[in-house]
Amino acid sequence: MQDQTIEDIEPEFGRWVRDKRREKGISQGELAHLSGGLVDASALSRIESGKRSVRLSEAVALAKALETPLLSPQFTERVDPVRVLVTDVLNAYQEADRAEAHMRVADNDAGIAADRAGQALHRLAELVPEVGRMTSDKQALILHALQDLRRYGGYRGALAGELLESAEQEVRAANQGKV
Repeated sequence: MQDQTIEDIEPEFGRWVRDKRREKGISQGELAHLSGGLVDASALSRIESGKRSVRLSEAVALAKALETPLLSPQFTERVDPVRVLVTDVLNAYQEADRAEAHMRVADNDAGIAADRAGQALHRLAELVPEVGRMTSDKQALILHALQDLRRYGGYRGALAGELLESAEQEVRAANQGKV
């Protein structure tokens, strides 16, 4: 048997389904119904003609509906199931590797963002003792920022809440001194 790729096997599977369906004398609509609705008649037509890939769950449902094991001799004579399995496993591992790489990048980005947020909050905390001596527009800007940060919750939200209280006290103290 010559080397086969998944692109060779899927059309062969579709022809196998078509042949088994015709052998049993059932229509595409009937087979779609027998598959438990997992495959509709339109998708079945495209699978049989090799124009649509078949999912493993669909292949199992179609074989069950045809009352024929998926790895029946009628199909395995046409394709090498071991090659299909190995190809599927390798493809799945490649997809998993790509997903893990994306997760590592996302985790790294999240860590960098968390560090930057912590540093920014620390710099804002350094301004709180000075807020009473700032202009009213800068006071409002800092108080508004701390109110927004408090809404995020968690450790940084709680810290922002504490800083907000301190900043408000500084502003009140400064305003009492002006009166």
